[in-house]
Amino acid sequence: MPIFELVISGLSQGPLLFWQSIVYMPQDYFCYAQIQKPHHMFCLMFNAYGIQIIFLLLIYFRIAIYLHRRTKSQSFAIQQRQQRDLIVIRRISIIIGALLILGVPTVVFIIMLYITGEMHPLFHRVGWLSVSSSIMNLTFLVILLTPQLNRLIRKRIPINRANNQNASTSSV
Repeated sequence: MPIFELVISGLSQGPLLFWQSIVYMPQDYFCYAQIQKPHHMFCLMFNAYGIQIIFLLLIYFRIAIYLHRRTKSQSFAIQQRQQRDLIVIRRISIIIGALLILGVPTVVFIIMLYITGEMHPLFHRVGWLSVSSSIMNLTFLVILLTPQLNRLIRKRIPINRANNQNASTSSV
């Protein structure tokens, strides 16, 4: 799946190269797409958030379909399926909400750009910070919200609570 996502991300950058919208920004020392045109901004936002959200939804919908097909007894199975569906929908909502909330600062700068016509000097830095913190938070949320991953991580990283209690009592 990551290789497929990488290929899709590379192909989705094609329009930016075709429109010749990638320019060097001497004040920031890196190349970036011109964001003054809405279709360039849409392409960037799709690459930053859209692809990840689409793949996340596809994975969770695939899990929900699998759970629907797995039921055997009708009455108890229907209740169990409804509870699982509710849990899956809640997890999807939490993850997508977290991704969208972390994109709000960038959206505020975009709105400021289109209203004033001037780009704020911190626009790119805040944008990259939002994208990188979204990816980092997505990793932690997936680990926290997936019980199997959560158990696996807890097995790998043992927490020694006895040492923490001894350390707190000895300092008193």
